[in-house]
Amino acid sequence: MTISRQQAEDLVQSIADHHGHVDGITLATLNTETRKKIERALLAKDKLIGQTVITLAKELYSKDVRFIFELIQNADDNCFDNAKSSGQDPHVSFRVYHDKIIVECNENGFSEKDLRAICSVGQSSKQATQGYVGEKGIGFKSVFKVAWKVHIQSDPFSFCFTHRPGDSGMGMISPEWYSSQNSTRPPRGITRMTFTLHSDNDQQLQAAQRHNIVNEFENFQPAMLLFLKKLKRIEVHFFDVDGNKERDLVMSLSEPGNVPHRATITTTTTFPNCEPETFSYFYHVTKFSASGLTRNENRKYSPGDEASKAYSQANVVLAFPLTGQSVPIIKPQDIFAFLPIRKIGFNFLIHTDFVTMANREDIVTSSERNRGLRRFLADAFVLAALEMCEHPQLRFQWMRYLPLLSGNHWDPFWSGFTTLLEQRIAKANVIVPFEPESSLRSLTELKQWMKKTKCLDRHNRPVFNDLPRKRAKYLSLGYEKSDLALLEAYGMNSLSWEDLVSRAEADLESYSSKMKSPKTDAEWHSLAANILQRALNNSSDEYEEKIKALPLLPLSDRSWVSIKDEKVYFPTTTEGFSIPAVLELRLIQANAAAHPERNALFLALGVTFESSTSVRLLVLNYHSNKWPPTLNDSMAMLRFLYLTHPENAPTNIYGKVSVMSSTLSKFEPADSDVYFRDDSDPYGPAALGLKVQFLHQNYLQDPPQTLEDVGRAGPDPSKGWRDWLEQHIGIRTRLRIATKDDSDDEPALTKEILNVAEHQPTKFLGLLHHLWAYEGEELATNEAICKLLGELEVLCEGGIQLPLEDTILPTPKLRELSKRFLESSHDFKFLELETSLPDTIGGWVFLARLNVIIDDELRFYLGMLQAVSEEDVQEPARILRLYAAIQAKCLMTDDISETREFIRDFCSEESFIYIPSQPRTPSKWVRKEQCVLDAPEDMTCLYPLDALYDQAFSDDANVSLPMVKTFLHDTIDIPSCSWACHVAELKHLKAQDCADVARITAQYKRLQKSMTSKADDIETLKGMFAKNGLVFQEPCNADKPAWYSPADCVWSTAAGLRGKVNLRSQYPELKEFFVDLLGVDLLNINMIYDVLLGLDPNSPTDYKEAKTQLLAFSNLLPTASQELMKTMQSKKLLMENFLPVTCLDGGAKLVNAATEFMIIDRQGPVAEFRHQVKALDFDMEEVHDLEAFIEWAGLTGRYLSRMVREMPCLGDGPKVPVSNPLFDIRKKAHELLRVAKFFRSPRYQEGEGKHLYAQLRGARTWETDDISAQLVLEMNEQSYVVPLDKSDMYIAEEGGEGEPASSPPRLTIYIPHNETDQDVCIQHKLPYKLAEWMMTDPATGKMKPMDGRAVRVLTAVLNAKFASLARILEREGVHDVGIFYVVDGVDEEEDVEEDDSDVGVIKSNLGEGVEGDAEGETFEGDDVFDNVEVDAAGDAQEDQVAEELSNVDEDEAAEVFEGDDIFDEDGCPEHSHSAQENGSVNGREDVDTDQSLEGIVASISVLSLEPHTPRSSALSSTPSTPVGRGTIFTPSVAGPEPPLSVPINLSYRSGTPGGNYVTPQTRHFQVSPNWGSRTRGPNTTSSSSPQQYRELLSHMISAGQQLRFPEHTDSNTSPLRGRLPLVKDTTNPLWMFSTWEQGAAGELFILELLNALEPKLPGFCAEVNWTSKLRNQANVHPGYAALTRWEGFSEISDLQYFDYTGALTALLTEKGYLPPAISFSDNGEEAVNPVQPKKYYIEVKCTSQGCEEPFYMGASQYNKMKAICEEENSLYIIFRVFNLYTDKIDVRLFVNPSELERQGLLKFSPEKYSVKATS
Repeated sequence: MTISRQQAEDLVQSIADHHGHVDGITLATLNTETRKKIERALLAKDKLIGQTVITLAKELYSKDVRFIFELIQNADDNCFDNAKSSGQDPHVSFRVYHDKIIVECNENGFSEKDLRAICSVGQSSKQATQGYVGEKGIGFKSVFKVAWKVHIQSDPFSFCFTHRPGDSGMGMISPEWYSSQNSTRPPRGITRMTFTLHSDNDQQLQAAQRHNIVNEFENFQPAMLLFLKKLKRIEVHFFDVDGNKERDLVMSLSEPGNVPHRATITTTTTFPNCEPETFSYFYHVTKFSASGLTRNENRKYSPGDEASKAYSQANVVLAFPLTGQSVPIIKPQDIFAFLPIRKIGFNFLIHTDFVTMANREDIVTSSERNRGLRRFLADAFVLAALEMCEHPQLRFQWMRYLPLLSGNHWDPFWSGFTTLLEQRIAKANVIVPFEPESSLRSLTELKQWMKKTKCLDRHNRPVFNDLPRKRAKYLSLGYEKSDLALLEAYGMNSLSWEDLVSRAEADLESYSSKMKSPKTDAEWHSLAANILQRALNNSSDEYEEKIKALPLLPLSDRSWVSIKDEKVYFPTTTEGFSIPAVLELRLIQANAAAHPERNALFLALGVTFESSTSVRLLVLNYHSNKWPPTLNDSMAMLRFLYLTHPENAPTNIYGKVSVMSSTLSKFEPADSDVYFRDDSDPYGPAALGLKVQFLHQNYLQDPPQTLEDVGRAGPDPSKGWRDWLEQHIGIRTRLRIATKDDSDDEPALTKEILNVAEHQPTKFLGLLHHLWAYEGEELATNEAICKLLGELEVLCEGGIQLPLEDTILPTPKLRELSKRFLESSHDFKFLELETSLPDTIGGWVFLARLNVIIDDELRFYLGMLQAVSEEDVQEPARILRLYAAIQAKCLMTDDISETREFIRDFCSEESFIYIPSQPRTPSKWVRKEQCVLDAPEDMTCLYPLDALYDQAFSDDANVSLPMVKTFLHDTIDIPSCSWACHVAELKHLKAQDCADVARITAQYKRLQKSMTSKADDIETLKGMFAKNGLVFQEPCNADKPAWYSPADCVWSTAAGLRGKVNLRSQYPELKEFFVDLLGVDLLNINMIYDVLLGLDPNSPTDYKEAKTQLLAFSNLLPTASQELMKTMQSKKLLMENFLPVTCLDGGAKLVNAATEFMIIDRQGPVAEFRHQVKALDFDMEEVHDLEAFIEWAGLTGRYLSRMVREMPCLGDGPKVPVSNPLFDIRKKAHELLRVAKFFRSPRYQEGEGKHLYAQLRGARTWETDDISAQLVLEMNEQSYVVPLDKSDMYIAEEGGEGEPASSPPRLTIYIPHNETDQDVCIQHKLPYKLAEWMMTDPATGKMKPMDGRAVRVLTAVLNAKFASLARILEREGVHDVGIFYVVDGVDEEEDVEEDDSDVGVIKSNLGEGVEGDAEGETFEGDDVFDNVEVDAAGDAQEDQVAEELSNVDEDEAAEVFEGDDIFDEDGCPEHSHSAQENGSVNGREDVDTDQSLEGIVASISVLSLEPHTPRSSALSSTPSTPVGRGTIFTPSVAGPEPPLSVPINLSYRSGTPGGNYVTPQTRHFQVSPNWGSRTRGPNTTSSSSPQQYRELLSHMISAGQQLRFPEHTDSNTSPLRGRLPLVKDTTNPLWMFSTWEQGAAGELFILELLNALEPKLPGFCAEVNWTSKLRNQANVHPGYAALTRWEGFSEISDLQYFDYTGALTALLTEKGYLPPAISFSDNGEEAVNPVQPKKYYIEVKCTSQGCEEPFYMGASQYNKMKAICEEENSLYIIFRVFNLYTDKIDVRLFVNPSELERQGLLKFSPEKYSVKATS
């Protein structure tokens, strides 16, 4: 059951209360005397109860650090159901620090039962009978030997135990609730235990304890994982004293499913900046359960354990080490009792619950429990051997793990184990027999092979197969001799003679007997005879008789008998005639009798001879009853009969004799025709070459001769033999014409007829005509015979052969019709007859019965079409007329459909479509599949018939083209052109190496137009393009045209991609076809990244490719998604040679980032460095295009503008005071002082700004045209210089003449006198150099990193009118300082007094300070240097924005939008309040200055530190005193207040009457916490403090949580009115906060608004969805203190949310911002479509005024918005927040602003970065 955190806390507290535990917080509320009394009572009570816990913790292990293994055992006993269900392996990890150990486990988590067990004594979730105390139970207390505090965090639980040496011990079981921040809680599903180690005063003892802990972790044996039940991985992470990771150790256990009982342990050790070291160990693991055990003598048992006798059972685990190839590793292994003990000498690991000695260095051999376990160790080994026998390799090698029975030095305990093992292994079935499919046997049942007798044949098979099942004794050949030697020691024997003879007997009795098999070779018989002979020689007389009784005699009938059964004969008679073996005599097989070894055996057994007369009678009787089985048997019997033929033998004596034909077929001549072969007979079967049954020639070869034949004279020695065969046996000499009429079979053509038709076609028709007269009457009624005759191929005119049924009888009528459509040269299917036909058909009418054409039917016309298609056509019009004739014949039939099918089938077999000749192309015949109708005439892969026929025959009046086209389309079924035809055309064009881009493009367009919308067709099309590569790219040089598959192409608006073809350049109008239809990839940045990685630095082609791809890469970089950016590593790329760089020798090459080079980003004199150092090979415009890549790659420091520093020099030319008072620095000293403080100038820190103010008030500004400079570039440890005859400005600091040395140096600024040069200086260079000067520490000369916004603000201040300064600084968020204007009589129009003493060359202290600073050597000041270095890391500001703002006129300079986010991406500070919170004030009231500046400093010293309030619309309308008059203005609604003239003491004050206060730590003026609900007094500060900003954020959070989500029709009246505290002061206080702070507050307001929605947005949270770089501003609020900085590469919008459930879409639809997703079915009913996942981009725009005020959006952001609005399934929304810090705060939504702009509802002015709602 799941419990809440509050329930968990209550449970912890209830247990603590039950133990009488009082926490320190409660005790602190009591008075001293009472608290001490209660503490003494609790201590006495705890000592009484807690001693049990202390005793148990001391006795658990002999070493202090055994708690590590206790924790592992506890973790192994946990439940991991949740982890397993999510696919995680159970694991535990240890993080070992100097002062603590953190243990984490992915178990299910603590329950109430677990908590109560860990807070009790003697309770555990596992039995004490096992090796350790149980899960979260008493054994856990052992950790207090090394730790004094344990903090446990598990889901809702967070509590701790504390116990120090000397405590009572109750702290180990009394929990205290420990609240944890969300950021410090472990992830869900993880239980974390943090052990705070003892920190004793004895440093040596503490170091030893730490050393022991680390050693235990380091010495942890990975093999222990084999003995754990659940844990699969253990991790140990070591950290040094400073908390830096030293190394990681990961041990994991895996059990492959394909190999039973196999376990693999993998250890991985990783050191920082090193490659991991991984080792794998393989084991065969066997687990066994022991029972009936006695108690562990060293262990105490609870009454429950005693009652259940749980101690009587234990697990036994054996692990056998293997190589990765499953070869046993023979090496002594440890024995374990949960922990390693020692090596005994066995080659396998043993683990069980042994009783161990106190020092755990050995087991107690006298223990009864251990003796009982010893029995089960032997059983476990036997089980392991059985398991390994299931492995194909280990089954022959497991015995290597057997202990040697001799030569060991084991003690009696382990010797007893080997004795038990010897007894059990001898009885176990662990030996593999010879036959692999047989079951395992014991080593006493199977025997080794004889060592001196060859019992195996050449195939290593036994001569005699083994006996079946339990009687088998043959051993597998898979064992090695050395392994068999091990088995001999355990009782294995060898085979005996009796074993072999019994198997020979079994072989003779077997159905698969080798001895009886005719396939058995002579070699085997020799081996078998030798074995039997040796068995006879080595056996007793009784056993010899047993061998003779075996059926060892092979008879001619293939039977085997014993000599004792019946009489057996040799295979010849007494007269020497061979006895036919087929007779029923027990004849020894002739080949067996011929074998020497076997013949000797037969003679010994008493085989005899038979007479010829007896044999002849047997032969005749045999033929009367059966046929001879073989030719040799038949020949043997006929020869025997001929040789023994008596003179007075009856004529029918041989009527049942059979013979064999030449095909070895058996025939009785009395029943079947068998012929002598006689070539001299012209009509005989031999002369005609007919295949009849000829008597086998073997009968006539080597004919037998009687004594009479030998004495008869004559040339033919076989005459007597042939005469005897013809006269007495019945062999024929004449051919039979027809087959015999068999009632069981249909009549058929004889093989002789078929042979003549096939091989003698000229004679076939005459032969058929001749034979029909004899058999035709009978055969005409036989459909089968007629069909067979019609299918016979016969000879036609022209020498062709066709089936008889496809021919035409050459009658005069048909010959005349053929001349109309066939040319004279064409051959037709007329039969080739030996004589011409007369006018009448006569006796040839029978051919009609055989389907021969004898009249003008449809087949006749089709036959003509076939004939004309096989020759060249001279008159093509005849063909079309023939088409028309066939179509007409088709229409005249009764069944047109059936006729069309017949014609289609006919035309589908051959090329019957005529293609007329074309220019340079002759006419041809093609198949109908090669043609198409309604196709463009330029199609080449298929023939566009209608176009071709129109062109060729449109002028022929005798050709009916409509009928021909109807014939082609309707009758022949030639299809119309489809998309597949166009694909085929592309294939053809590719095969023809076509390079006609226009033609190919037209084909693509036709294909796109004809393509269907079917998904299957589209997939087929894609597959065809991919398989055949049908995308053409026109070659850019003399190469051949190239064809590609869509996978080799890309669609890119920029440059192409190496290895990819950019189709846009050639087919700009076919994007839909290639991208949407064929799926060609749009170019993405990862493709370019991979190309850059693979460039060849030595290839000129790759050099050009590098330039092209770098520009494309930079172009895609700003819009690349976060997912794509994560896949690319700039460091990896920078290591490759991909940067094109020009060299000094005029050459160029590709280099990596380690090469020193510059990036030329400026023109003018600075570009002269190009000839002195290496430079990136891109021009200015290209470098501008590469900005995104250069920033991403971290190469901004290579910009020439950043590498070159200008060394200005002031000449002796004339100098005059500045003519324009706006450019007089001292007249804007107060505003410059505010800027210096806001951007934390080091010059401001000295004297709390008074010194800087005095210096600015004493500054002089001069005009001169005599300023020169040198440009200096440091590279390659050298300095390169380019002189400048003219420079724009010079700043000098020097001590004034006659002034004290301690007064601030006088600041003198020289600007050009030339009007144009002066304008450039004021607009660009002076603001930058002035910012540089402000950020330079006057003491060290080092420059702090600059905020790029400082240059922009200084540009506005220098150019603005005096009346506009306050508003500009207010809108920029630059707050006032605690120093008022000094009234010194200086007027805006007052001229500056000329001081000739200042004219001349002044040594610049600024330059000296920079020269010695490595980081400050780079200066920018000329028009060459525009970029601003923001911080030490090199982050760049949005220079475009700064440049455009710096060039606005005076009126535009004052128009700055409030709440803008110009610096959302790069310009926001990391901690805007850090300097305020950590700053200090020295409090000096006196300033040591010289006389000229002393008055200024003195006037500042007596002024109030109260802030100067900038003039704004909230001030009095009464004309104010110009800036610099020293009057302070405070906000007032009714009217102006009098200036404050009371001096303020500079000492610290704890508070002010208005509730405001100054803290001694910061000395920043702060408002009280309820400042938002009261009127600001005259002492209100103009800069925010952290407390004030926290109040603003709290206001935003409260407003966001209470505001209802606005409807689309809501007015601007805030729904929060009446809810938030009433703000009495109507003056907006946002001037107190920076732009970043205001922007972050608005974003937080929207975040809380979305977070408070009901129902909740799934997965929505600040950490994931707040994607603005401003979000870390919220860290000052406690609720967001843990929120980290957003680390995205490029900010797209303030918030992003992937609405995968449609929750936000549904809300926007409900509120009217989005239309409902409704569709209509075919019947008109409405249906709600399912909500599709959508990505939302939310941009927050906030201002302090009403909604009608414009808000800011830069050009870059505008472009991003436009791009996102065009994306599918993406939506861009602007949340317009207004009335930011009032009770009227509200928000308005602009959904899809791009569409709103198109409708005129939003007006964008990118040139002014302004957006205004028009309605």
